[in-house]
Amino acid sequence: MDHVLQLISLFLVASGLLFIIIELFVKFDRSFLFLGIALIIFGFVPAVDIWILPQEYAPAPVLFWTRIQHILAFMLFPIILWYLKNFLKSDIRYFHYIIIVLAVIISPMFFSDAALSINDDGTIVFGPWYYFLFMPCTALAGGTTVWLIVKKLKEARGNERRILFYHVIGFTLLCIFGFVDLSIKLLGTVFTTPLPSFFIFGVLSFGMTIFLIFAERFLLLVQERQKMSDQLRIALREMEEASTLRQIGESTSIINHEIKNYLTAISGSAELIKLTENLSNDGREEIDNIMKKIKDLQNFSLDILQLSRARIVREKEKLTVVPLLRQCVGSYFPDHREHIALETQNEDCTIHGDWNKLEHVFVNIFKNAFEAEATALIVRVQSTGAVLLITITDNGTGCSAEQLGNLFKVFYTTKKGKQGTGLGLAISRAVIESHGGHITAYSLNGLGDGSHGLQINISLPHFGEDGKKAETQQQDIVLIKEGIDDIGAVLEVFNNVIVYPSIVEAADELEKKKNGSTPWVVASDSALKSLRRIRTIEDRQIVLLCRKNGILYATGADTPAQPQIFSEEFVADRLARLARLVKTALA
Repeated sequence: MDHVLQLISLFLVASGLLFIIIELFVKFDRSFLFLGIALIIFGFVPAVDIWILPQEYAPAPVLFWTRIQHILAFMLFPIILWYLKNFLKSDIRYFHYIIIVLAVIISPMFFSDAALSINDDGTIVFGPWYYFLFMPCTALAGGTTVWLIVKKLKEARGNERRILFYHVIGFTLLCIFGFVDLSIKLLGTVFTTPLPSFFIFGVLSFGMTIFLIFAERFLLLVQERQKMSDQLRIALREMEEASTLRQIGESTSIINHEIKNYLTAISGSAELIKLTENLSNDGREEIDNIMKKIKDLQNFSLDILQLSRARIVREKEKLTVVPLLRQCVGSYFPDHREHIALETQNEDCTIHGDWNKLEHVFVNIFKNAFEAEATALIVRVQSTGAVLLITITDNGTGCSAEQLGNLFKVFYTTKKGKQGTGLGLAISRAVIESHGGHITAYSLNGLGDGSHGLQINISLPHFGEDGKKAETQQQDIVLIKEGIDDIGAVLEVFNNVIVYPSIVEAADELEKKKNGSTPWVVASDSALKSLRRIRTIEDRQIVLLCRKNGILYATGADTPAQPQIFSEEFVADRLARLARLVKTALA
């Protein structure tokens, strides 16, 4: 048993040194520096009982090391409070100062016989200062420490609550075993035990909880840094794309002019040869092929020019979207008129923009859909108040999750060998963003119900009949972070339609809402059990999120068998549904 206790003591000291080294070199968390110091002291306090005192028989050394042991034990409280102050981010400095002053005052008193002394037979005698100073101050410091953690625990949610729960367990076990050890010392020969120290079991329990805390916080930090790394990677990619666009824009006019001159000369020469030379059928086909390639190159040159100018909108005018969409269909896709369905509840939805540029966007999206073998397109126009949302859904071949992430990249194309330049959607995104809007794409291929195709969501700032930008309406929506891995993707969808939900860490925080209703709760599957315990929330008010094949899906808690892509269209439909429910309730 002694060897086991010795190993535990060494392990705690080594762990403390590890925490200190991590903080000094990695700058993981300032609180772990104080925690490392505390663990080293925790290892030394029982080490006195395990190693030193069994080897000492003279009264003087025994008394000296007992006094050192008590000083180290009492010095733990200022260090632990220092750790808690950094970890809890709480303003406990005044209480901390009081404990430091008491530690400075009481520590030298242990070298007085009024606190600790020893008989000739080696029995430690506890004096009045021990009973009236050390023990009350120890009880005050220990009790207050646990109280501070419990108080913070009641306010905490999610991962922070779990970490604080580990603290409560660790400090409670530490205090219990410390009290048992102190009681044995006070009883002396009245109660004997084969173990040199019970306090080490408290230290061991505390050390184990500290490792749980360290692992939990380390994993959280890794996840946060991974998310930051992903966000930085996305931002870097967007910067690179913007740099590419800028470089293209700076030189495209000159390059385009030169290309047009050369192409015109080549085209003229080819036409002349075709008219003046006596060519065979094969020769004429070859000339026609040259003329076709020249036309393709001219179109590509024009795309490059449009890309460089896509973000420049010199004049915006008030325009209605529905007539614009109808003109696109009538002018550019007359043969597909019966394959395109336009759905809207308001023909007069207005925005401020450039008619020609937006027309180019819709023409490009429709063209891509039909080139992807779509036989039906559904174009929906709806308003969320501040945003006009245009959703274009086709039943074409769709794309994979990997392709989906690259659709709006410059020069990326899924039509290699089919005259695809990879500029169409890049131009479309640039145009929409120049109008203060957002464009996103979702693949229908992963729903699992046999459907396929692509959904494009375009959100543009909505302007009222008076020409003023529509105001953002306050929506009573609650987003529960617990269990949602990619909270950034969820918030991006809400942001694209200018909806700002209230964010809470865990479901039980909803029970503390004092006023107002909660018509819509967005959460993960893991939070459903807790939500169903809240009587004021029904299943029809709950939207559950899950990620499958790289795509975020949403289902109603009352309709779990009907998953939908969590997109801007889903949010807009949900808001419209809530508006109808409220209107019905008021009626």
